Amino acid sequence: MKAARKKAPVDTAPPVIEHTPPISCAVDVACVIEAQITDPSGVFDPTLLFRTAGAATFERAPMQTVAGTPSLFRATVPAALLAAGAVEYLIEAFDIQGNGPARAGSDATPLRVASAPPIAKTTLPASEPTPPVTTAAGDGATATDSTGLVVGLVAGGAAVALLVGGGIVWAVWSARPSGVDVVAVTIAAPVPQALVGGGAR
Repeated sequence: MKAARKKAPVDTAPPVIEHTPPISCAVDVACVIEAQITDPSGVFDPTLLFRTAGAATFERAPMQTVAGTPSLFRATVPAALLAAGAVEYLIEAFDIQGNGPARAGSDATPLRVASAPPIAKTTLPASEPTPPVTTAAGDGATATDSTGLVVGLVAGGAAVALLVGGGIVWAVWSARPSGVDVVAVTIAAPVPQALVGGGAR
């Protein structure tokens, strides 16, 4: 005679809601409300109810799961509501078996989030494009580079390396023949023209 299988315990408890209210939310962005909601049968209809502090009725917004964390649910309070002052809210959820609602906060004692000043926004100045650098050697050979970092020039056996940084242009000669005596460097504004020359080595 086979032993009778034990039935799985029936889930009669509502979901468990874990939530830490934000202290405040800036009035120029939507306020994100998150909660961990768990239940062995599965969570059903998690909802954020919110209103301007002291208003008679709540608005409702369904809470959605956050990608990668199936027990984390999220909804937002519109920024326009925060602009009117503090916001009161509560969170409620059922489970698949119909148990609930479980609640964080209540109609009589809702949770509260204060409205804060707009988030300070800093605008960084647009970086100026690096001006093109043109080099010329005594024998007429030229090379142009727009990176503003390093320009290499080989002219009649002369290897000329230019390094542009902080408005200063450095030139280094290697195996310079006697016929190449001057290297001219022209940089477009805002850096003024610079002339770097080399005497006899």
